[in-house]
Amino acid sequence: MRALERPELNGIVGMTVNERLYVSGLMDDFDKYKKSNQQFARFILERLKVDPSSIEKIL
Repeated sequence: MRALERPELNGIVGMTVNERLYVSGLMDDFDKYKKSNQQFARFILERLKVDPSSIEKIL
């Protein structure tokens, strides 16, 4: 997933989850995988540095 290696993701810690997904270009993919493959959706959120308790609430 090259989208997770983009330089503009270095400062994502202060962003909301939606902002992180948008900036990474993964919003549509995340929405798709949230329904069809929650393990991969979790991987995306973890790589975007979303905290575990938020991931549980989102998924």
